[in-house]
Amino acid sequence: MAQQLVNCQFCDINRNVRGGVRWKCLNCDLNLCENCKTGRHSRIKDSNQHRIIDIQALRTESSTTLTVAEWTREMDLQKIVCLEHPNKKCYHFCKECKKPICPSCFLEHRDHNLIELELIYKDQQQRLKNIQREIDNDLQTLPGIMTMISKEEEEISRNYDDVRLKIEQRESEIKLQATNDAKRLLKDLEEFRKTENTVISLKQQKVRVYEVNLKHQKNKIQETFKSHEATSILTTIGQIDKKIALENTVKGSKQKFAFKTPSSHCIDFGSLIKIPELFIKSKYQIEDINVFGIKGKHGNYTTIVFKKNKLGVYFLGNVSFSDSESKCIISNEKEISDDVFDLTITKDGIILFSMAQSSEIKCIAKNSEIETFSSLEPKQVRGIHACDNGNILIGFSSFHNGEHSGLLVLNEEKVQIKTFELDINNEKIFSFPDKITTNKNGDICVIDHRFYVGRVVALNEGGHVKWTYNAHDMDKFNPCDIVTTSTGLVIITTDYYCNVVHLLSENGDFLTKFGGDEVNISMVRCLNNDEEENLQIACNF
Repeated sequence: MAQQLVNCQFCDINRNVRGGVRWKCLNCDLNLCENCKTGRHSRIKDSNQHRIIDIQALRTESSTTLTVAEWTREMDLQKIVCLEHPNKKCYHFCKECKKPICPSCFLEHRDHNLIELELIYKDQQQRLKNIQREIDNDLQTLPGIMTMISKEEEEISRNYDDVRLKIEQRESEIKLQATNDAKRLLKDLEEFRKTENTVISLKQQKVRVYEVNLKHQKNKIQETFKSHEATSILTTIGQIDKKIALENTVKGSKQKFAFKTPSSHCIDFGSLIKIPELFIKSKYQIEDINVFGIKGKHGNYTTIVFKKNKLGVYFLGNVSFSDSESKCIISNEKEISDDVFDLTITKDGIILFSMAQSSEIKCIAKNSEIETFSSLEPKQVRGIHACDNGNILIGFSSFHNGEHSGLLVLNEEKVQIKTFELDINNEKIFSFPDKITTNKNGDICVIDHRFYVGRVVALNEGGHVKWTYNAHDMDKFNPCDIVTTSTGLVIITTDYYCNVVHLLSENGDFLTKFGGDEVNISMVRCLNNDEEENLQIACNF
């Protein structure tokens, strides 16, 4: 293909003449032959400061194109004329108004944040380059994320097939008598599967949309860098919408299905439940203290009970979590004269706590002083729990052998309205009711101890025992804290040295465990379920 001839714009000689036309002065915007470059052009005032490039190198080196564009923009930067005063050049940039201004504009912008035009140009040019690098890095991670989502989809499919097989086997065992139940559960399972597929589809769609957006922004930046206009740099940065890491939007708690059958031979087909897969989301360090209690769903802070390693006294304090430093920050420390046994927070944000070998429930008053909230004299107060309806559940026992023990309910006026001590067989329900919580269906879940062996007892609102859990697969079950979730899960910490968390259904069925050798948690002491349904596990190392 024929090539266009380039003439020297000083002497009008084309490149076929000996010496050739191979130079271009960016300042003069003229093509030069070798003679004019070293002769006539060199006699121009300040020509030694002009930028002259090799045209032939420009055609062969694509990377030079960007250099030319950058140089041209810098030259253009020095020629920007004020829109308000056309005879004046701009030397500053107003961050509030987002436009270049000349010295005559200073009065109008005197209270604004002004910066030298060259500085803001270089800053925004560097920011665009940084964003471009981040986009390139993110684009490289997208295939891996899609692979991770595909594996998750495969796991769901395998889990679905396994549960379906169990359901069909159960259907065969009870034959026609269970057909209706089987159809009901299979329909539920299909709905669960559709929901999970929808989640997967949404994740995949997010990745695709994210990829399109990144490529669009990258093209926008590339077009900007090819532009010879300095204003393109100044205006483009505001059009770039750099998103946070995609991993935070596609990674979350996984859901699995399980099929549970009843222990008896009655015609009860079973139930379909979801088993959450727990994983450690964040870790926060608290130096030189041991945590003995943690509660908090009201307000911005979580309240903890702790001991400082070098002191034998208890403290109450507020704890916040610093993601940037991965640390817990304790504030508003309050020394407690006695050993704190249990802790709860009312719906109004009042902190209540019981103490070892005491009949009283204490509270932190508005003046930050410790006051007596209520007394059960001559009973010993053990576990306490503030319900969302304003009632207070209190576990009690006699001071020595626990022969007289139970659960009582105080209303918001601190009036005792119910007591639960005996079951339908007129037998004692509890020995030492040490920890209490409530579930979404109104059940009261209690950790009950006797001679360092424990169990979980669930009562309905009428005080009748619905189920008990004693971790039959453990020789010695000694639970030390309990919480519930908005979906009805019951979560229990086991023995202080066992380092395992048990997950139960709202009906007391064992679902799964978390901890032990699989994850790095040790000496688990207490639990808290925060407002965002994150399970906080306090570990003492």
